[in-house]
Amino acid sequence: METVVSAIVSIVSSLIIGCIMAFVVNRQAKRQESRDQERTEMIVSILETTNASLSLSTTMATELRDIGKCNGKTEAALEYASTAKHKQEDRLRHNAAANF
Repeated sequence: METVVSAIVSIVSSLIIGCIMAFVVNRQAKRQESRDQERTEMIVSILETTNASLSLSTTMATELRDIGKCNGKTEAALEYASTAKHKQEDRLRHNAAANF
């Protein structure tokens, strides 16, 4: 009889501990998911801001070039901006395809 009682006590305690652990793990997973979501939104925001800044800079440099008051630095900056934008787009496409 004693062995049956000790077996039941051990099963019940294991179930309680298992339920507590499941609750804790689930809670941590939800927190991690929330952090990942916020991080993704921040990265998207940074990329949008970078693209807006690059677009504005490129437009201003193009206008400056078209007016005829630019030097080789403006042309080099335009080329660098174009190259950087294409690299970023390629990287984003590669990451999207890898995560798809």
